Amino acid sequence: MKRLVLLLVLFVAALVFSIKIYGVWTGDRVEVKPAASQAAVASVGKSFFRRMPQPRGAYEPITGRNLFSPLRQEVIPPVEELASQAPVVAAPEIKEVKIAGREIVLFGTMSLGTGQSALISNPFKSEDDSRENRWVKIGDQLANLQVDDIQRDRLILREGNKRYVILLRDQTKPKIAKSGEPSATVSNRSQPTVVSTDVAPVNTSVGKASIGSGPAGKTDKQEGDEYVIVNTPFGPQRIRK
Repeated sequence: MKRLVLLLVLFVAALVFSIKIYGVWTGDRVEVKPAASQAAVASVGKSFFRRMPQPRGAYEPITGRNLFSPLRQEVIPPVEELASQAPVVAAPEIKEVKIAGREIVLFGTMSLGTGQSALISNPFKSEDDSRENRWVKIGDQLANLQVDDIQRDRLILREGNKRYVILLRDQTKPKIAKSGEPSATVSNRSQPTVVSTDVAPVNTSVGKASIGSGPAGKTDKQEGDEYVIVNTPFGPQRIRK
């Protein structure tokens, strides 16, 4: 009985909803007009966002940058202006360079396939870095100095617009004479001593190397080819004259 009553209620509800849906579907449509304030806002928005045509002169900055324009002209500044804009770099100055009170000494230079290197005294020697010497390349930074160039007999450092030269052989200091001997005027402290020996030469060079800034080697006179012995940080080296 309860089931029959439930089915009857559902049937009546479905019938009522069907009649309402049919009336809405087949009835006349009512057009809702917008209010006067909304119409005014819509008209103002259209007029505000309307694009105004630009004059032709407004596009000259863009058309003037056309690389293929026949009217384009290249503006070359005068030579005086270019010379004034060029950075002024002072000529290299030969002097003793010190970092934290330690003088930088150039022991030798080497040219390999990977580039040029120079062996200098370690200005940053401390408890953490106990090395006596260190290798540097072009572009390395030493405190406020930068390695600008490495040549066969010199090292060039840059500090801003200033450049300093550290020579491999110091020719400005006189040789210290022994007691009873007159002092020499100007002597190369790294000038090697010529020796003669009959031992076959041994090639120990790697690339192009320049060794200097060391005491003179030993002298041994024998018959045969002539060699020079130079004391370097790598040990005594014998080079054919």
